[in-house]
Amino acid sequence: MDGVSYPFASLETLAKKMRVATNVSEFVYKLPTGKYVYLTVVGDEDQISAYGVSRGWYVAEVISEKDALWLVKALEPFTNMNE
Repeated sequence: MDGVSYPFASLETLAKKMRVATNVSEFVYKLPTGKYVYLTVVGDEDQISAYGVSRGWYVAEVISEKDALWLVKALEPFTNMNE
C-alpha cells in the first residue's frame, strides 16, 4: 500500500468476511500509519480451499475512518463467525 509492504500478521484486522463457497474474502485493516484499508481477495475457480488463495486477484483501497467504522459494524456478524 503506497509502496510499502505489510505482512498480514502485523496488521490489525478490524473486520473480515470469508466465503469459502464463493472464494471471496473481504477485510478491513488499520495500518500502522493510521490509514484504513478495505481489502477484497478473489481466488480463481480452482482455488476454493479453506487453506487460502494462491492465485486470483485483489483490490486494496484506502478508505476513511468513517467508512471503515461503518464496514466494521456491517461485517460484525461475519467477523464474529470467524473468531
